[in-house]
Amino acid sequence: MDAVVSVSNRKISNPCHWSKWQDLDVFLLNRRISKMNWNESEEIAICRLYSLMARLESLGQLGRGKDKTTKAELIRGAQSGALADRSRGSIEAKLMNVTHCRKLAGLSIVTGYKPLPNCSQSLLDAFDVSRAESKQGANRCQ
Repeated sequence: MDAVVSVSNRKISNPCHWSKWQDLDVFLLNRRISKMNWNESEEIAICRLYSLMARLESLGQLGRGKDKTTKAELIRGAQSGALADRSRGSIEAKLMNVTHCRKLAGLSIVTGYKPLPNCSQSLLDAFDVSRAESKQGANRCQ
């Protein structure tokens, strides 16, 4: 009778195949962990998204109604681009981290996003990069 080994709820009757399944489990775990961590381009994209929301809100163009854009539409747009691998909930939580960064910098915050102070140093760095880019863009427009 063959021994039965369980790896991540998979029953493997031949223990010789165990290392192959173990490698797969390690790969999947690493993939999940890397998906949890935001990379630099995603963090810059979320800061740009927040800046756009803040700009639209200051112009009275963010919200529901005729000729207005909703936050949900902007998030869906970001999910079809730079934030394609992120869920809506993940994006919303990160936007609250950006609120904390903006509050620290004395900038306006978007209504509905309460500050979550547990933001990483990499998000603070991305916020600084995004802020510098917007200043350069503003100087070009003048």
